[in-house]
Amino acid sequence: MLDCCKETCADVKCTPFTLPIKANQHEVYPDGESQSFCCEPTCQAYTCDTRKGLTLDKAKAGLTHVSDETCCTATCSTVVCPEGYMTHPAKVNLDARSTACCEPLCSSHVCSAGWATDVSKATVVGNTDEVCCHRTCKIFSCSEGWAKNPAVESNIGVDDSTCCLPECIQYQPKCTGDYAPNPDANKTVGQTADVCCKKACSLFECGSGAVNVPNAKSVVAATDEECCEDSRCPSFRAKTEVKDGCNQLSKDDCENSYVKLKNTQTNKTDTLACKWADYGLCQVHELEPVNCAE
Repeated sequence: MLDCCKETCADVKCTPFTLPIKANQHEVYPDGESQSFCCEPTCQAYTCDTRKGLTLDKAKAGLTHVSDETCCTATCSTVVCPEGYMTHPAKVNLDARSTACCEPLCSSHVCSAGWATDVSKATVVGNTDEVCCHRTCKIFSCSEGWAKNPAVESNIGVDDSTCCLPECIQYQPKCTGDYAPNPDANKTVGQTADVCCKKACSLFECGSGAVNVPNAKSVVAATDEECCEDSRCPSFRAKTEVKDGCNQLSKDDCENSYVKLKNTQTNKTDTLACKWADYGLCQVHELEPVNCAE
């Protein structure tokens, strides 16, 4: 049995961005042509050609009988900006009626204190220091172990080596040999041993009749009292104590020996060197210098 009825456009559900054609609502649509016969596209389905400087006019998104004239409006690409301004690349295809199309170029931006003009950005759209300017050392914050270098404040730079001077804390590991670390100088600007380190006694120049104390490199000081001893001390220190006096010693042993004797006047024990004297005798000689290091 044949069907006696066929669907009309009133039975068709139009796809998104299309609307029913009112004049066809009670018409029977041809087979396979339900959408094209019963529905028509709205501007929301229409592609405005940005190459022509057009974009969708959102207020007309629901209109039919689509065309450039019906659906589109001018973009920022059609706007002629005044001198010193240009359309930002991100705004070229936006609706010119609802967008501030023209923005100032960096050529008209005045850099703030601590910034320097970046001439390479003159034709770039921008109105901030970050976009249009170079940072200078004046506003750079030095890292730990570095100090501001006032002489380069106006230089362009964003790193320690350009804008800062090294402090002694970086040099402390090099304070060796005749020098020792000096934590008190950590914040001092410098990269030399003389500025950053403490000097050992090995660098101290003793006066006449005196020499540096033993192990002078391990003694951190810079005074006669701490760094020097009588020039006779080294030879005296090399001598060996003898218990039975100097008289019985041979010439070779005599020069390398000392004795300890009770001083009846001071009631103290004195240390005295043995010395080969006249008549081939080893005799008690001079006292040990009083300022010999331990």
